[in-house]
Amino acid sequence: MKQRRVICISRNPNIQMYESLVELLSLLGDIGFQVEIVCPGHDFAGDPVWTHHGVTHQSLQPTKSLLRMPMTARLLQTAFVSAIKNHPSIIMGADRLGSVVAAMIARFVNSPLLYYGLELPLPHQRPLSWLARMEHWSIRTADLIVTMDRHHADFITNQTGADASRIALLPNAASGRTMSSKNDYLRKRYPASSGKVLILHAGGIGCAQQSLALAQAAESWGSDRYLVFHAHCRMEKEDYFQNFAKQMKSMTHSVLNNEPVSPEGLDEVISSSDIGIAWYDRKFLGYRADLLGLAPGKVGRYLRNGIPVIAPNLPTVKEYIDKYRCGICVDSLDQIEAAIETIMAGYELFHQNALCCYEELWQPEPYLETLKARLDKLCAPGTVKSGRRGRMAGCG
Repeated sequence: MKQRRVICISRNPNIQMYESLVELLSLLGDIGFQVEIVCPGHDFAGDPVWTHHGVTHQSLQPTKSLLRMPMTARLLQTAFVSAIKNHPSIIMGADRLGSVVAAMIARFVNSPLLYYGLELPLPHQRPLSWLARMEHWSIRTADLIVTMDRHHADFITNQTGADASRIALLPNAASGRTMSSKNDYLRKRYPASSGKVLILHAGGIGCAQQSLALAQAAESWGSDRYLVFHAHCRMEKEDYFQNFAKQMKSMTHSVLNNEPVSPEGLDEVISSSDIGIAWYDRKFLGYRADLLGLAPGKVGRYLRNGIPVIAPNLPTVKEYIDKYRCGICVDSLDQIEAAIETIMAGYELFHQNALCCYEELWQPEPYLETLKARLDKLCAPGTVKSGRRGRMAGCG
């Protein structure tokens, strides 16, 4: 029997940042697909690389030639050659640019197209950029669209015209049993946090997270609170991060942990904290903030480890945090300290509710079972490929 193959194209090399993507690729490997990830090489030698027995990486290293081809063009060329050679059962994109490249190749080789969407596309408005129109086209022509929750699904169908019957849901969370035990990983690493309430912000550091404003707000907290920023990947080349790291040197109530870990090691980091913060700037993110829902991977990871959550008062986040009483949503940074006090006063209940929320809402296993059946059907002989429909010239 011919082995089934998947080509996954990503403009971002840090696959491990996207927990639902890792779950999806792991599922493909577990059910017998040979998955090839085509992506740029990691910027730093110490960056963790996600691995799986059914997955190989074709990492494209930067070239110094004056006539070097742009990285996106190299991704297209490399994935196209692989598709011609290996006749993949599925072609998929792992991010915005990757999905556009995947859609172009799938159209040419007539393979089923799988669209994975953690980030929402731009709304359908005029004028849309060429890239935005191409992304809408890649979504509309996908045979299977994987997104985080019903809020994301409704937005995608309304804005791109995609067929709702092709959508499957997969929250941005890691599978496996819940982890309720504590450890002292961060307290050993940062002795200044010893004997204090340890608050963790794990993930991206930037304008979207108001990272510097959050660190500055922590300076006014009581001396028995300590905030750790844990970066999900090395970000030293980004201007915001450079300034943030510089400013952090003068902070007394917070610290930056810029040592990325593997997905397995992240549980040790998370479970050594008392409270998890998932902070987002509503003004910066706009509609994406209001529709966050089950997309923030840090929230899923906090809950999986029984860590209560503090988050901004965003509608699609507040609805499950309030329902499960697994944390507190606040309107501004200056309300975080009061939320910390409330959680610590009833910690055991918040802790148990966090585990319950993960098990009932975030846990990927039930969604993966549905996806397995959808993937088998997608690759069944005689399946009509939607990639044959929809002209690129008519996208948007």
